[in-house]
Amino acid sequence: MIPVFAVNKMPGLEPGVFALPLLVIFLVAGTFLLFFARFPSAVAPIETDTVPANANDDKSDSVWHYDRVVPAIIAVLFYMTALWRLSEPNKQVFDEVHHVRTAMEFVVGTDAHEWTHPHVSKLIQAASMNAAGVRFDPSDKTWSPDAEFTRRASLAWRLPSVVFGTLALLGQYALARAMFKNRRVATLAMILLALDGVFFVQSRIAMTNIFTVCFIVWGAWAAWRWTEEQKARHLFATDIFLGLAIGSRWSSLYAYVLIILFLLWDGVGRWQRTGWSLGFFGGRAALFIGFLVLAPLLVYASSYIPFVLQGSGSAEQKLLEWNHNGHGWGKVLTQQGDMYNYHSQLVADHHYDSPAWSWPLMLRPVWYYFNSVGSQGHETVRGIWCIGNAFVWWAILPTMAVAAWQAVRMRRTNLGFLALMGLGQWFCWLAKARGLNFLHYLFEIIPFVCIGLAYFLITLWNGVGKEKYGTNKPFVAYYRIGVAAYAGLMVGWFIFYYPLLSAFPIPGWYSGWHFWLKLIWI
Repeated sequence: MIPVFAVNKMPGLEPGVFALPLLVIFLVAGTFLLFFARFPSAVAPIETDTVPANANDDKSDSVWHYDRVVPAIIAVLFYMTALWRLSEPNKQVFDEVHHVRTAMEFVVGTDAHEWTHPHVSKLIQAASMNAAGVRFDPSDKTWSPDAEFTRRASLAWRLPSVVFGTLALLGQYALARAMFKNRRVATLAMILLALDGVFFVQSRIAMTNIFTVCFIVWGAWAAWRWTEEQKARHLFATDIFLGLAIGSRWSSLYAYVLIILFLLWDGVGRWQRTGWSLGFFGGRAALFIGFLVLAPLLVYASSYIPFVLQGSGSAEQKLLEWNHNGHGWGKVLTQQGDMYNYHSQLVADHHYDSPAWSWPLMLRPVWYYFNSVGSQGHETVRGIWCIGNAFVWWAILPTMAVAAWQAVRMRRTNLGFLALMGLGQWFCWLAKARGLNFLHYLFEIIPFVCIGLAYFLITLWNGVGKEKYGTNKPFVAYYRIGVAAYAGLMVGWFIFYYPLLSAFPIPGWYSGWHFWLKLIWI
């Protein structure tokens, strides 16, 4: 465990580097607080969800189909943008050197090189490479982290990340739509997530993070739907998604615990309304233990079946014998302890190490890949920089803080759930962090931040109705100008930083314009 306020070895950490992040934080927080202090009951309007009664009513029909067509269009646009030049560079970058190698070891049936994370995401990558007919020798004597591969190979191992990034966007729309019953909030939340730099980069690289985020978002959607309808299929979907999330990265245990707490809180409230019925308690206890404890464990254990099936012997022997050839379920259990010891005892130095408190300020983004060709002053630069959209990440603290404030003040469960999943996961990292940490570890809260930010921006845009101050008052125009300007900054940021998110070649002098925090960002 490291001190919460450790500065690690971030070069250039001077008071001046805090100026711009804190300025944006204070402006966003001040705007939200000013508005909601004056109009605490302001909300984005709730829209109807009914299927049109008259099939010939074109207007009604178009509204009903909005939830299908618009998210699909955004998802396809994102997919095509992420797919463009996906094979560049045609070598393994950053943690791809571990995950892709391990995925290929699953393809060829040898021992997994990387065991510090569970294998769900690597199995998906292995399936993609196997389907594409991609093969390379992952053994120590022939594999090299600097080796170049065919473009077909790099495309094959990164394609699953694009697919799951796209699925995460669709989950983002579904979650926001379910929570706030407003199509504009859901659409903006989806767009904001697509415009985030970390989300875009993680959707184009063969690591584990995008799979975890996708499963967490869909798990949160299923959990929210359970609280609305109390249908067992939603609880079942929750445990499947959360089991897959944990099977991708243990860090998703934070989200798992927080979602369980939310469901328990909802369950206790319903139990109270039954007059503390013992029958209700017994039924829900059995349901929760079965669906939210045992089922995720079963999903997690099932993800190790391909690992157990490696090596010689029949499938029956491998699956039923506890320690078949030293590679059975006993080895799986041992690896769980090894994983815990690795992460809890890790002590290492890295140029991009950063403490958890600094992540919302985005002080230390991570270079996954950098290449410069040409003489000084005439060089061409290509890079993959895992950096968040500044106008999303610097809004993390004010968005989540105001969501928590409004949730308590106005008793809004949806805002409370966002604050729980946003602040809760960050607090978990503050309380218990490894000895080596990167900014992208905060990635799992970004979907919830984008939903909260979209909700507040749409609320500010709508105002509170004619009965309060009329639609022609300057007050309305000021907030709309502010919302439009802030949205423009987020779009502009993504366009400006796109070359350094996608390894697109640009002149060296142009790349230098992106490093205005100097040593902190280099």
